Amino acid sequence: MKSYRSCRGFSYIEILIAAVVLSVLTVSAFRLFGNLGESSRALIDTDGAMKLALDMVTEMKGLRYADPVSGGDLGPEADELTGTRGHYDDIDDYNGWTDSPAQRKDGTPYGLPTLTRSVQVVYVASNDFKRQIGSDDGFKKVTIIVSDNTHRALAKQVYIFPDSPSPIAQ
Repeated sequence: MKSYRSCRGFSYIEILIAAVVLSVLTVSAFRLFGNLGESSRALIDTDGAMKLALDMVTEMKGLRYADPVSGGDLGPEADELTGTRGHYDDIDDYNGWTDSPAQRKDGTPYGLPTLTRSVQVVYVASNDFKRQIGSDDGFKKVTIIVSDNTHRALAKQVYIFPDSPSPIAQ
């Protein structure tokens, strides 16, 4: 006589358990791939933010320390308030400047529409670059912050510019 126990298939309970396990694995896989996409976007934004900050300091390195006419006032002079920074001729003209979306000096966009760049310029003490002072002691601290459209800072760069008679060798 033939035994039916050796020809046995899956029970409903076993199929149900397999379906639950497969569902959990599928949901986990979708979450993993979703997180990879978010991580990739965050990395692209961070790389773009760092490039914007470095481009800004490179642009500023080619300018004078102070305005040849007005001297030590922080911020752009009246003739430089044109909407773009194309007329900026010294470092402190950038104080309080911001652009959103980020643009090149001539006003053309970088193609990073979700990023905003802002600049702050302050005088710092010659013996303590962390201490902000009210008048020029020969050094300006420039802080460049690039943030996304949620105002989360993606890059922050701080540079010290000395009052130097000639451009600093790079």
